[in-house]
Amino acid sequence: MREGPFGPHSEFIRSFPASEREALLKALEEEGVVPGEDMDLITDEELEELAKDDKVLKREAQEKSSLKVTLSIPARDKIYVKRFNLALQEAEKGPPNERLYFALWKWYLRCQQHVANFSVIIPEDVWHFLWKTQSTKYYRPQHLEMLAKDMIKADVPLEDREWIQYIDALQANGDLAAAAETWELQRPRLGPKDELAEEFWVTGIQIYVALGRPQKAQTLAFACYDHSTVIDPSVLVMVISAWAKSKNPAAAERAWFCYLELRRRLDSAENDDTILSVLGRLSSALLEAGRTELALAVFKDMFMLKAKSSSDSWRVFQEVTQDALGTLSPSEDVVSEIGLATLAVTPRSFHNKYFFASWIKWLLGEDKVDEAALVVELMYERGVKPDARHLNGLIAAWLRQGSPSARRKAESTAWAMIHARIDLVQKRNTQDSDPNSANKPTIPPESKQTPFFLRRGAPAATIETFSILLSHYTRRSDLDNANQLTEIMTVSAEIKPNSFIMNHWLYASLRSGQIPDIWRKYCTLKQSIAPDLETFAALWDTAKAHYGSPAAHNQKFPDARTLFAEMQAWLDSLDKKRRKSVKGDFSSEFYEQIVRCFCLSYDLHGTLCALYGLRDSFDMLPHEEITRLVIMQVARSFAADFAQPSSKGRNRRVSKTAQYQSAVKTLTEIVVAMMDRKMEETDVDPEAFADLESREAQQLRLDVLTSFLGMVIERKSEGGHVDGDGDGDGLVQQVSNVAAQMKTTVPTDLLVRRDWDDAEV
Repeated sequence: MREGPFGPHSEFIRSFPASEREALLKALEEEGVVPGEDMDLITDEELEELAKDDKVLKREAQEKSSLKVTLSIPARDKIYVKRFNLALQEAEKGPPNERLYFALWKWYLRCQQHVANFSVIIPEDVWHFLWKTQSTKYYRPQHLEMLAKDMIKADVPLEDREWIQYIDALQANGDLAAAAETWELQRPRLGPKDELAEEFWVTGIQIYVALGRPQKAQTLAFACYDHSTVIDPSVLVMVISAWAKSKNPAAAERAWFCYLELRRRLDSAENDDTILSVLGRLSSALLEAGRTELALAVFKDMFMLKAKSSSDSWRVFQEVTQDALGTLSPSEDVVSEIGLATLAVTPRSFHNKYFFASWIKWLLGEDKVDEAALVVELMYERGVKPDARHLNGLIAAWLRQGSPSARRKAESTAWAMIHARIDLVQKRNTQDSDPNSANKPTIPPESKQTPFFLRRGAPAATIETFSILLSHYTRRSDLDNANQLTEIMTVSAEIKPNSFIMNHWLYASLRSGQIPDIWRKYCTLKQSIAPDLETFAALWDTAKAHYGSPAAHNQKFPDARTLFAEMQAWLDSLDKKRRKSVKGDFSSEFYEQIVRCFCLSYDLHGTLCALYGLRDSFDMLPHEEITRLVIMQVARSFAADFAQPSSKGRNRRVSKTAQYQSAVKTLTEIVVAMMDRKMEETDVDPEAFADLESREAQQLRLDVLTSFLGMVIERKSEGGHVDGDGDGDGLVQQVSNVAAQMKTTVPTDLLVRRDWDDAEV
């Protein structure tokens, strides 16, 4: 009986085979169904402990952990309390650990469910430690609310900060009535405390703003300044937002009164950057609430503040009240008497697309895309027609957000602009006969609703609109829509593609694996579209995918030499200013990609010519990775020639992998030996080579790679054997012919010197 129904000698356990009993008992123990040997319900030691007097119990309790529930409880509940104590001790030790805190909370809940009056036997310091574990950086308002109610029920006083956190938890869980009631009860005690005043008063303002009581929130906002001087004036932004959402007939005037009070406090205590940040948040809040007039006036003040102008709303109020009423302090009566038509007016000079464009740009920079759309609608209301570039910014920002709703907004806006462009073209061609009209592509129906801010019409799409939407479709591999968009752009919208569009067409073909079509498209499009550096980046990306595939010998895509010559010809066709810009945009990653393509083609002559062609055209020198690529290229091409002889005998076959690894080791040693010798021969300070990517180190690397590639080319041209003296004139002629084919040059003196003869292979 003492063991219970699941004890090791119980009838239930003895009904299982002896070989399975131990595993079953262990599983039951882990689930907490039966205690282990050290968790018997009543042990001999516990019986002896019960016989001790109270003084001995108190002395031994003091020697134990400070955080432990030790009051005697019914035997059937001891397993839960013991597990709780173990979790408590683990959580108390060491640094904060969220996993241990969660385990402690789990056992706290189980004890509350299974142990009668568990809250009564928990010591006060354990309560506060529990609170600490649930108020970490991982916000758990439901846990805090439950814990606070248990503490109040157990008559355990909450600490001051715990009261504030409890009120926050009530608000976060949606119990605003209880949060307001608790806040009011604690207001006389916590409100005057300087160390808690800011947090406490802001909490109260947030509660009444959430309750839709802006007058109460305003009263608290002004009262909080009487208890603390460190409160951020931006708390009034919450109050103004509440007034903006209110249906009170005087809501707009009271919101503006709070705004003027906010400006007074900001101007006296904050710098311009802080003021701009606060006003920016306020203008967005007013836009969301539909108070476009007030939002426009606030952004106008931001604009004037940046321009250091003295005609913003706060200065206007000071001038008007000083002249008419002889006061400089804002009040509700003064604002009502003067009127918003005077205080919040936006001059007609601001009703232009440049002012609104600056507002849209600022909102997009703050990632407030929906608010920027509201500004577009406001432009129509003010009789200002937005430009296509304003909406292009909106489309791109929505697509960057990536959510389904944002993508729908972007696509519907873009297609509305595309339809406007098509209508414009049709009107322009109304009087012209169009024999090809029957062949024009079918425009997709507007299945999506036109955006609300374009109900008055949309500006005609530009090439940038098509570029943004095409980029979106190609990145999502939506080739059907991409092809349809392309056809509409070139036929119905009569827009000539630019290099951006061409590059996305090339990348779309690359993503779909249509490599032969890429060169055909490029050759066709370059007749009417001037390529740019990104065009050749797409071609070299295609070359990398092609040269490394089994279809590398497909003649429908050119070899690396032809592609390099094409890039050189394009570069030579640019004017001086454009060429300088291209050089600035050329990256080390692009440099590496080109060299990698020559290496994948096993073209030693082309690799050598490309190194000097890239130096002359883009002022780029090889970095460390280039040396590794060249060594790997030679090792793959001539592994058997440069591999060390096998120690297992001449007749033993050596795997290709082992040959390759041996060749890489040998070639690396040759390159290092060449580099060491050239460093000794040079007049440059050795410290200049300490930085592997310094200009001197890269120049040395180019010199070493020239000698290394010259050695390999010369020795391999002698009938496929590594031995022999070679013919320097033959090497110069070979390299010069390849360089001419690639439209570049290689200094012949570097090849004639033949400084690799003493390299040991």
